[in-house]
Amino acid sequence: MNKIEEYFNPEELEQIKVITAKINALTTDLEGKEEEAAIAVAQEITVLKEQLETLRLKAFRREYDKLTEEDQYKWWLNEFENQIKSRTGGEYLYKMFTKEQYSYWVSLDPDFDDLFLQLCLDFDLEYEFAFSLCEHKKGSEMWEHLIEINKD
Repeated sequence: MNKIEEYFNPEELEQIKVITAKINALTTDLEGKEEEAAIAVAQEITVLKEQLETLRLKAFRREYDKLTEEDQYKWWLNEFENQIKSRTGGEYLYKMFTKEQYSYWVSLDPDFDDLFLQLCLDFDLEYEFAFSLCEHKKGSEMWEHLIEINKD
C-alpha cells in the first residue's frame, strides 16, 4: 500500500483518479482555445482542483482528529517550522501571514486561534502583528502597509 492509500478510502481514491484525469484532459484541451473558451475551461479546472482540496482536507481531518492534543500541537510546530524554513531565501518572514493562509489554517483546525498564540510564542513571532496581517488579503493596501512599516 503506498502512502496516499493510507489516508483515503477506496471511494475517495476513485474520485481522485477521475478528477485528476479530467484536470489533465482539460489542461491539454486548453491549448489553442480562444480566450472566452479558455476562460471557461480554466474555471472548470479551478472547480475540479477545489474538489481535490476538499477530499484532501476531509482525509486530513480524519487523521488529525485521531491525534492526541499534544500530537496535534507537534504537527503544528512542524507545519510552522516548514513554513518558516521556506522563507529563508530572504523573503520577509511575516509574509506567511495572510487572510488566505489563516483561513486555510482554520480549515485544518477550527480551534486554531488557541494554537496560533502558542505557535507565535514558540517561534518568537509577534502575535498581534501576525494576527493583524491575517485580517487582510495578501497584496491588499493595508497588508502591504503593515509589512512595509514593520520590516525592521
